[in-house]
Amino acid sequence: MTKILITICLALGFFMSTLVAQDTSSSGSQGNQSGSQASQSSQGSQSSSTSNSDQSQKMTGKVSSDRKTFSSNGKDYTVSNPDALKGSEGQAVTVLVGVDPDSNTIHIVQLVPQQ
Repeated sequence: MTKILITICLALGFFMSTLVAQDTSSSGSQGNQSGSQASQSSQGSQSSSTSNSDQSQKMTGKVSSDRKTFSSNGKDYTVSNPDALKGSEGQAVTVLVGVDPDSNTIHIVQLVPQQ
């Protein structure tokens, strides 16, 4: 009788360790999949932020009265987010911008405080 109980306990122990090993390996592969997806996502966001930071620059110029255009170095730009220039209508300001050279549009990232 004790031999049967020992055999059953050993069989259960073996069975349980097999289940744990399978669970760990499936979690590990899911973790790897989500990790690679996260890695791909971060690479995508890095490349997009890299392209944005490559185009980000400081500009000094004058804001139009309706905030929809910004003039700098004799060139007029369309402002994609004119609310960012609220309170600066008609003034000379320095801004950190992202530039879309194809459409001659700028996106105001930050209004640089005057010193």
